[in-house]
Amino acid sequence: MSNHGFMEIWFGKLINHINRIFATFAHNWFYIVLILLFPLALYYVGQGGEIINYLFSHGNGWNIFFILLSFELLFYTVWAIPTWSCYGISYLFGRLAPNIREYANLNPEQLFGQLIQEYNGDGNTYYPIRNFSNLPIIIFIYLLINRSLPDSLFSILGVFLFIPIMSIAGHYTKYLITSRIEFRSSSYKHQFIWKGLLVHLILILFSSLLWMFFDYKVWSILFMVILFLWNNAYHYFIEKLPAHVSEIDQTPALFKIGNQRYSSVWILVIVILGLFGFLTASHQLHLLSPIVIANILVGYYILFIDAFIRAPWILSEYIYKKTALESKLRNSFGLIFNVFRLVSIVGVGILIYISFISTANRHNIREYEADIHQSFDYHNRENLLQYFDGWIINKKLSKDDTIVLVAGQGGGSRAGAWLSMNLDSLAKMDTTFKHRVFAMSTVSGSTSGANMLLNKWYLESKGIYPKEAYTSSLHFFKSIYSYNYLSASFWGLLFSDFFRGIYYYTDGFQTDRNYYHQKDEVAAFSALYDTQYVDEINESLQSDYLYHFMDSNQYKSPLFFINTANTQTGNRAILSPIGNNDTLFYTAVDLYQKFQINHNLPESSGKKKQLPLIAGVMLSQSFPLICAYNYVKGVGNMIDGGLYENTGSNTTYELFHYLKTYRPQYKYKIMILLNSDTQPDKSKMVNSDFLNTFKSVSASPFTGHSYYWLTKLKRDIRPGIDHMIELKLLDHEHKWAKNIPLGIMLTPSSLDTLYSYIRF
Repeated sequence: MSNHGFMEIWFGKLINHINRIFATFAHNWFYIVLILLFPLALYYVGQGGEIINYLFSHGNGWNIFFILLSFELLFYTVWAIPTWSCYGISYLFGRLAPNIREYANLNPEQLFGQLIQEYNGDGNTYYPIRNFSNLPIIIFIYLLINRSLPDSLFSILGVFLFIPIMSIAGHYTKYLITSRIEFRSSSYKHQFIWKGLLVHLILILFSSLLWMFFDYKVWSILFMVILFLWNNAYHYFIEKLPAHVSEIDQTPALFKIGNQRYSSVWILVIVILGLFGFLTASHQLHLLSPIVIANILVGYYILFIDAFIRAPWILSEYIYKKTALESKLRNSFGLIFNVFRLVSIVGVGILIYISFISTANRHNIREYEADIHQSFDYHNRENLLQYFDGWIINKKLSKDDTIVLVAGQGGGSRAGAWLSMNLDSLAKMDTTFKHRVFAMSTVSGSTSGANMLLNKWYLESKGIYPKEAYTSSLHFFKSIYSYNYLSASFWGLLFSDFFRGIYYYTDGFQTDRNYYHQKDEVAAFSALYDTQYVDEINESLQSDYLYHFMDSNQYKSPLFFINTANTQTGNRAILSPIGNNDTLFYTAVDLYQKFQINHNLPESSGKKKQLPLIAGVMLSQSFPLICAYNYVKGVGNMIDGGLYENTGSNTTYELFHYLKTYRPQYKYKIMILLNSDTQPDKSKMVNSDFLNTFKSVSASPFTGHSYYWLTKLKRDIRPGIDHMIELKLLDHEHKWAKNIPLGIMLTPSSLDTLYSYIRF
């Protein structure tokens, strides 16, 4: 054959494969997107890299066990054909139209055979969706190799070359492996089904134990590769039928095996979902990797959609077509078929509506009731000048002392760690620093950092100090921000928030992922202190927002201004410990005032609604989707403050300008904690109108508004009197530290690196 002829044949085969891939995506796009969305997010998104890096931290061997188990279950949810739908449709149409059941032979085995044809096809037009079910674990293995051997050949090839290499290896090794297995009879094969599953478990255990006890992770990864190859060969083997089984008996034999497999997968997924619920209630869900949560929930959605939507739709159409030759049957079945289709469409519409438009969970702001004589009232807040004058006297400051105002930029755990580590380190270096910090204005993640820092300082003022292992700023805040807050967010977003909205109430409000995020933050903070201080810690973190600024605690802590935004109007809202007026925060909603006015109780009750500090902090760091948008009566739903202005400089400017105007005899120092670039003059040309549209949506609040207020602050500084410093998160080459990703889950090593960038 000439080279030209060979190339023509090869090119024709390539085009054929590409056409089949496109046809496969067109036929099964929903499943492919579901199973690949999270693995590819791990690859492309910075937070995904931290999730992978987290597994390399000490003591994560058992997480590897659950991750591999979840990938196997995800594989089965795609591989298994929904036999329960066959039983359900056979029973339903048997009851509604028994004559059709007799004519069409609508037993479950017959319907199962139709599903096999639909799900797997003939292999020529498109690839069976089950051929893609191993892709998630292949991507996961690649990510581990990329992290363990960053300069390896696999890293250079990239994930989209690694996938075909592993797929080809799986294709050829399945013949080698199955040829070693004696092909005796169906009874032997039935025994081998369970023996083969035992081999899966052994390989998962070996991978986990090697990961746990050896620093060199390559051996563990090697067993994961073997697990992939074995899984591929195992399913190729069990799908083949013994030679003595006739063609007529093939479908019942496959149905029996398939039903066992499908039922087992459903039971395991339901049990694991129950385990997630138990771990959430006991505040232990953070011990599980987000990969486990995502895999199990994606598997659940595939099972649910297959069982209740896709398979019934396919089977009803199959029955309808089968009655086409019998006009009487078609007439009697037509009404049933159309009603069934209508119910299915309405059901899907309702599912979409309650999932994305009007969810069962209202996400009301967390609140609690307190005795009216022990409660806080917004009327009793002093105005800014009254509080400032009292604070100056309490701290015994003079005109020679510099008053510090702090602004914190948003940026998830990175922002929280950067603000808290910097300011706490400064406080350790300069014992007067804490006493000169008058106010903090924070947004998003920096609000969490300020909250943790202020509570630490407050407890220190009462003589309560962390355990010896956490006395340094690095170890204290590293423990808080290496905590896994992401798993509870995934669990709430993708599953549990809906059910909590239906049946579960705590203290008179619906719990949601924000509630459990708050609980996780309290748990992470409390773990750093001896258990004897648990009551003081809970009182500090979970009492009313004004607890730290009134009565006996007045002047102990810097004023804490929490910035958030309204999803309905886009307005800025502030939780302010001082009374607002038309000349101070004139563009912002006084959120504490609105809360108390609209969340009231009858005077006869003797009770008053209070807003926990930790819940107020959550209003500012409600990053889209990862957190819920809590609803405050009379105001609306509150979203991450960075969606309005992302540095806290707007509020800081208004504070500084007011104090400079009415108390000009004092010197002021503005400290801006920045963890990402805010300069708009370093942008590159983007030719795409599509990309430009989406970039502008985020650029306006995150850089445009921030740059505006930072510039106003700089211009308002009085030369020779006031000054402003920007503590930027720059690496050792004085470039923005892009190696510390955005998100709410950071590894201890990333936090060590972040701390090393602190410069004084």
